[in-house]
Amino acid sequence: MDAVFVEGVTKCDLDMEAVRRYMRKAVREGRRNYSEDEDPWSVLKKLEWVKSETEITRAAYLLFAKYPQRKFSQAVVHAGAFKADGAVIYDSHDSMGNVQDQVEDALNFVKKSIRCAIVVTGKAEHDRYWEYPVEAIREAIANAVCHRDYSIGNDIQIKVFEDRIVITNPGQLPFDMTLEDLDNPDHSSRPRNKLLAQAFYDMHIIEHYGSGVRRMRKECDNNGSPYPVWTSEKGEFCIRFPARTMESAVKLGIDLAKLGLDASQSAQKEPESTLKSNMKSSMKSSMKSEDRLMLVLKDDQTMSLPKMAEAIGLSVAGVRKVLDKLKASGRIRRVGPDKGGHWEVMDGGAEQGVVNV
Repeated sequence: MDAVFVEGVTKCDLDMEAVRRYMRKAVREGRRNYSEDEDPWSVLKKLEWVKSETEITRAAYLLFAKYPQRKFSQAVVHAGAFKADGAVIYDSHDSMGNVQDQVEDALNFVKKSIRCAIVVTGKAEHDRYWEYPVEAIREAIANAVCHRDYSIGNDIQIKVFEDRIVITNPGQLPFDMTLEDLDNPDHSSRPRNKLLAQAFYDMHIIEHYGSGVRRMRKECDNNGSPYPVWTSEKGEFCIRFPARTMESAVKLGIDLAKLGLDASQSAQKEPESTLKSNMKSSMKSSMKSEDRLMLVLKDDQTMSLPKMAEAIGLSVAGVRKVLDKLKASGRIRRVGPDKGGHWEVMDGGAEQGVVNV
């Protein structure tokens, strides 16, 4: 979609210094071998990002235009920090300019809006643990900027709440991809914007295609954070980063009080039912889709397919695929007809669960 030419745009609309910044980054990361005196316009033509002085691709315009919002007003990352679950906004910022600069600019706003715990270890440099996994969030912002549908008029939105960060970008998963495919290391990536993806790879803004989910989870582990949850529906792709919990932080092996987490105080402030619910939420975010669905089936014997989809962060079609996998592996069994029947949980002698479909 980014190889189409932008109407009414010429070479004069591009910033050759922005092209040089791309070239220097690509050389520094070892992914291109441009010479210092190589002509930027010749590079763009060689890569087929432009064809002539009046034939400029959407990718080249978004990456290198002096003001890409002249033609694409939606090419903006709009970020806000909220209190009281969205009732009060205390800061906001728009990341504009070309897309190669938007990722770091938006990430800087997120870092300004969250806290960082410094843990004294006796080493030359103290360990730092951000309230949320900033490297995973960087990856999510980069993916949003790179893979969004620029034919849709909405902008990318980042919302920093007191208990979560939500990143939403226009456009559902491209082609026939599913949320399950994102977690499959053997799945072949098919980026919507191939030229943008190549440029972001050259500059090491994104890594190998299709590896983003695994890198985000690794960064969450390194930060003691729960895994993010993805949804793709109603023309939007959304990723939600839950706040760090005691359960997710245990894997760090450090004194949780140094991260502002105190188990005894939390137990006094919150009833047992709330703590159990929070723990279950953290568990769900760190599980595979099959295990999350098994947990849902065991907990709620009357949950419908749409409710299951909402609970585990998949589409209804995605839930059906997970159900098929669970049936094939013998972890659940269908009892009764399609209408009025139920699913029987067979996993490890666990309690049986019934789900209306």
